Amino acid sequence: MSKTNIPSLGAPIEHIDVTYDGRWVLATTKAFLIVLKTIYKDGSRELCGFTSRLGGRAPKPRLLALTPEDRLRTNNAPFEKARFSWVGDSSTKERYIAATCGRYTVQWNFRAVKIAKPDIVTNGLTTVQKYALIPKTEEILDAAFMHNQNALRSPNSLVVLTKQRVWNVDEEDEEDE
Repeated sequence: MSKTNIPSLGAPIEHIDVTYDGRWVLATTKAFLIVLKTIYKDGSRELCGFTSRLGGRAPKPRLLALTPEDRLRTNNAPFEKARFSWVGDSSTKERYIAATCGRYTVQWNFRAVKIAKPDIVTNGLTTVQKYALIPKTEEILDAAFMHNQNALRSPNSLVVLTKQRVWNVDEEDEEDE
């Protein structure tokens, strides 16, 4: 039985990811991503939305969205399968969020998202529009972070899949648009 419902904010949720420690949930909609903290205070106790109901104590979610200019650049392609960077133990924390969007990968710094001042406020929610937009010459089917021990340069290397290729974004220079 669900203890807490994630607000879809009027858009169907297409994909979910959760941080290793269960403190954050990332929901993908076609138009934006929703980042929701699952931990809340009840007096001096810290509780989790997976084991108790958040209700009115739920922290406000943050929205991650493209700027209007980048929406045009991506031909308004939908977001797909947003994920946190890969973490395999409790001694490390997720550093990035990535989603695919047509022939682009969009990457946010998760640490910056958690403390962000609003770039824009949408329906009273902080909307973060600071990200890296990484273009490729063909449609991206999927993207996922590598485990830290397998990454060559960056501790959060991103692997991207298209119909023609699979590659580590860190291994190649970004392609020109």
